[in-house]
Amino acid sequence: MILAQLAKEFAEKRHEGQMYGEHPYTKHLQDVYDLACKFNLSENVKIAAWLHDTLEDTKTFTFEIGDNFGTAIEDIVYAVSGYGDNRKQRNADALRKILKNKEAARLKICDRIANIVECQKTDKKRLKMYLKEHNDFSEICYSLGYEDRFLIQEYFNLINHQNLK
Repeated sequence: MILAQLAKEFAEKRHEGQMYGEHPYTKHLQDVYDLACKFNLSENVKIAAWLHDTLEDTKTFTFEIGDNFGTAIEDIVYAVSGYGDNRKQRNADALRKILKNKEAARLKICDRIANIVECQKTDKKRLKMYLKEHNDFSEICYSLGYEDRFLIQEYFNLINHQNLK
């Protein structure tokens, strides 16, 4: 729990001044952390929930995550961080890494759920983008096992509900 609090403080400092729609960026991080808690995911995933966007969205280096939170957390955060010239390339890069790291897959599903829920309220254009990416993204869900069925079910229920609208 102490490490999760340190990760929260680290992320708050790194994302300072950034917004997530109308909210401070940390609202999104809190939402992802809350989902990791709701689904009783590992402490590593909970810690990484606070840090998952630091590599992509701040001037944080991968080694800083490892130095401050350990290599297991570094591996998860790195895996969910996509690099490339455009969104398609960044998603493909992240997907390739996520499929090799079940903890990263769990975190990414929490992140996607949080994004979709927020977009339902505030950003229909972004919501359409997430729905369009569903086929590629669902591969992450299928990489997980029976123990993650409730997390996966929540994601698919959210997607199916959107597709019925």
